[in-house]
Amino acid sequence: MGDVAINYRLLPESPDVNLEELTARIEAALPTGVKLHKSTTKPFAFGLSAIEILVVMKDTGGLSDQTEESLQKVEGIQSVELLEMSLI
Repeated sequence: MGDVAINYRLLPESPDVNLEELTARIEAALPTGVKLHKSTTKPFAFGLSAIEILVVMKDTGGLSDQTEESLQKVEGIQSVELLEMSLI
């Protein structure tokens, strides 16, 4: 089995959320075996910025679902959207 790269878009609950602290909470919430490869902040709408992250993990059953569930539980995150998934 190879590795999987997944790109997510995470929207904070409000424009007032500290994005650096939120990114740190996101990285801490990732399950074992999932590594944060890259994170960027991009303007989204109405003063709200989105955090886009790229995570890399082994291609094992259920790990991508666990990752998405973990991200949805992070305090300050309104929504999690999977943008792209590919084998690497």
